[in-house]
Amino acid sequence: FDGASKLREQGYRAEVELASAAAALATAKASLVRAQKNLDRTYIKLPYEGIVKSKEADLGQFVNIGTRLGATFATGMAEIRLPLTDEDLIFLDLPDLTDMNQVNTVVGPNVILTATQKGQQNSWSAKIVRTEGVVDENNRVTFAIAQIDDPYQLYGDGSTLPIGTFVTAYIQGLSVPDVYRIPRRLIRGMNELITVDNQNNLNIKKINIVSSDAEYVYIDKGVQTGDRVVVTPIQAPVNGMAVRISEETNQSSSVNSNFSAQIER
Repeated sequence: FDGASKLREQGYRAEVELASAAAALATAKASLVRAQKNLDRTYIKLPYEGIVKSKEADLGQFVNIGTRLGATFATGMAEIRLPLTDEDLIFLDLPDLTDMNQVNTVVGPNVILTATQKGQQNSWSAKIVRTEGVVDENNRVTFAIAQIDDPYQLYGDGSTLPIGTFVTAYIQGLSVPDVYRIPRRLIRGMNELITVDNQNNLNIKKINIVSSDAEYVYIDKGVQTGDRVVVTPIQAPVNGMAVRISEETNQSSSVNSNFSAQIER
């Protein structure tokens, strides 16, 4: 614009050309004001307390609108996906979609998370807040979501649970009445249990197993309180076979004793 003004004064530029240069100057000034305002409003801010997981931009780098700068995650709480089979769901009181529609916050069973850190076993308390509402088409499991508050203990003094840690979850289940716990090693075949009656004769009973784990099976039919369970391997047991029981064995092989106990009613 200054050059156009000098040339206009010397008679080398027309009035129209000077006006065009003045308009271009005004446009540039407006663009400068707009750019300065955009610069003043440009900052990086998270809507939560969090940690930067990775960054994809550095100091001095030019970025455009929509450019990915990095990845962050919140530290206020963490969620853990717990795969549950259909057999697991029988003994759990999980919130469903109708419960979530009725209230904003749904609290399900308590969960204890455990993991080994630096050679020590640590544990954390969590709660199941929802399920994903679908069954995985690959492995037919349902995922429940457990939530733990303040995993990095920014406002506490417990052990931290870093994001990405593999944990083992113990979920509080339902109380099932009239269920007996028997060591797995005492089960014969798929659903048979050998007991001894008052005349010291063998009885091979059909039982109904409602659940099992690595060490025990849980039975609701086929046995009753006071039944004596055979703990010694017998090669060819037959109903009515007479056996001899020592006093020590007799005291430690009845249902509800050290070998088997009734679950909380």
